[in-house]
Amino acid sequence: MEIDHVFCFVDPQGDWASRLEAVGLSLDAGMHHDGQGTRNRRCAFDGTYLELLWIDDPAEAAAHRLRFDLRATTCPFGVGLRGSLPDKTGWSAYSLPGIDMWIYETAPEQPFVFAFDLDPERVAQIKRRIGAANPGPKKTLAAVRMQLPLEIPAVLAPFVEWRRGPAKLELVVGVQAEITPQLALVAG
Repeated sequence: MEIDHVFCFVDPQGDWASRLEAVGLSLDAGMHHDGQGTRNRRCAFDGTYLELLWIDDPAEAAAHRLRFDLRATTCPFGVGLRGSLPDKTGWSAYSLPGIDMWIYETAPEQPFVFAFDLDPERVAQIKRRIGAANPGPKKTLAAVRMQLPLEIPAVLAPFVEWRRGPAKLELVVGVQAEITPQLALVAG
């Protein structure tokens, strides 16, 4: 397994896009997630990406099984994994059009964790697609650090460094920038 992407809920009216662009990172146009009540924009790194997410249809989000309306305010972070899921204990199947995924069931106060159980060739295709959609040099995501008042789910331990404190997500990508009060890019 490896990190597919990391997400953070943001204020859609915030200046996070200009803060990312100021350190040389670009965002795609994003999309609405039908049925989930969310919209996004993505910033590609080498083989992975950061997804900036917000609620754009509160009623749709409140009616959806994943309850991103609650997660956006209780724990605004999530991690998507990809590869071959070795043990499905604690995971539930979840289908999207054209892709099957697994969700690690946690309370909304915990980071949202999901996995795409994919064979190595499909993983390689995804990496090529991410690279083609975002041409040019990319930063490497060297580490993901979460600060939360609660411990992270054990399944995240191989992928995320954790410390106790107010909610904050730090991505180690070789540049220094505070993107939102809860999201920062750090040099090392």
